[in-house]
Amino acid sequence: EDYRSNLARALTQSYAEVEKDGRRYGLLGERIETPGSGQAGPFWTNGFYDAENLYRFQVDTGDEPIGDPPLAPSRVLAAMAHTVIGLEPQAYGGGSVKDRWPRFLAYTWTGPRIGGRLVTVEAKDRELYGPEKAGNTALLVRAGQQTGDPALLKAGEQMVEIVLDSSKGEGVPLGKLQGQYLTRLHAAVGRLAAGKAPLH
Repeated sequence: EDYRSNLARALTQSYAEVEKDGRRYGLLGERIETPGSGQAGPFWTNGFYDAENLYRFQVDTGDEPIGDPPLAPSRVLAAMAHTVIGLEPQAYGGGSVKDRWPRFLAYTWTGPRIGGRLVTVEAKDRELYGPEKAGNTALLVRAGQQTGDPALLKAGEQMVEIVLDSSKGEGVPLGKLQGQYLTRLHAAVGRLAAGKAPLH
């Protein structure tokens, strides 16, 4: 019940799902105080914690819609994954998950909070460090497999390669950096190895 109420509150008060060029983007972050504008992120915690909690809720409840308006966790996760592969690298002029990502995105939209039209997006704060980006690996692979979207799946595979290559080069003992690299990696690698995995 705590997870249900807290996740529902987050999707009601701190989440916008808006469209641009036929694509839905999910932006989760600070509480939206002013209709039409918000700040999403930090993107390392979105992938590392928020997406993981939503996924566990999805599995435990059979993808029960929550929030106001009610949204299925699978829908939110897919929209958040599209933000990671689309809006995050584009904020710095890039085009793939291999490029730089900002820690936060400031955005504006017109129309409703769910289903409105995305107008502007800009990078806020510092660039994400490599280990911070790694928290989104499982989000991308899961969303890619659940939606059948090849772009999400390809980005997830690229993130796995980036994490494995980068973690070797840190030159530090097992600690926080390796923990950030590896915590969500096993879920992504397991799903990729199994092929198109079921919901759980």
